[in-house]
Amino acid sequence: YGLPQEVYHMVNLPLGDELTIADFLTTTALLVPDITDQPTHYIELGVSVGKSIYQVIQALNYTEGSLVYGFDCEDINPILAEVLPPLTKVVETWDLQQSEPGSRPLLRCKPQGSLKEYKGEKNTVRYLAGDVLDRESWRVLGQQGHKFNLIYSDALHDALGPNTEFFYLNKNTLWDNRAGFVMVWDDVDPRWWVPLCENLSKGYLGSVCQLKYLRGWMGKAHYRHPVGLFTTSEFFEVACLFNQIARPRKYEPGEARADQDKDLNEEIVELSDNYDDDEEDNGGSHKQEL
Repeated sequence: YGLPQEVYHMVNLPLGDELTIADFLTTTALLVPDITDQPTHYIELGVSVGKSIYQVIQALNYTEGSLVYGFDCEDINPILAEVLPPLTKVVETWDLQQSEPGSRPLLRCKPQGSLKEYKGEKNTVRYLAGDVLDRESWRVLGQQGHKFNLIYSDALHDALGPNTEFFYLNKNTLWDNRAGFVMVWDDVDPRWWVPLCENLSKGYLGSVCQLKYLRGWMGKAHYRHPVGLFTTSEFFEVACLFNQIARPRKYEPGEARADQDKDLNEEIVELSDNYDDDEEDNGGSHKQEL
């Protein structure tokens, strides 16, 4: 489930009191109906063992008509499956096909993907076992006809993964263009995130992009993660919330830090400076916009 050996011992440790990405996701999920007058449609790209998606599912048990999708290269964690509503049906199975011939090998070990549905009294959970680099997985997802107003990307963390997700989310119009949406990325690298978010912002007047730090689902046992946020204008309240609770840096003054962990603030400044240099001939700086 994407867990490096060195963090196995952290999975069940106490999270601590500091807010986490899952806290932000669950709060946003509960705000969606008030902001859009629509039920929350949430998708998590990269479920791993399921600690984040489980918290969102639990929070939405108190709302009516919510839809939660998990999308991962692994079959559902059996422990997670035990706490979901009963398995209602297998919606579809398919043979995996890479997005581009000769591209990076798929992460899923099995040759087939599957989409399963767990139907509760109030809400529905669906789990897509596929691959974000598999065009058939995205075809199946697109054919379901759902639009998502809260999207969490935590699968591949290099440029290929998020850009492939962006391509298919946009191609299939999987985000809710009518009522607005929020997208969150974990473990962001500004080298791919800044141009991706700038590209996404072009289609949405009044949208907001932010890059800050929050604890992940291991809480205080792990360093703060660089987290990217995109909100359409309808979700300005969510953008303000993120700005209030997230930290501007990975480590606060006086905190212990590992020598090998480099604070991404330095990279962001360096990349922004380089971007300004490239754009000097086109009428000035874009750093303040970003």
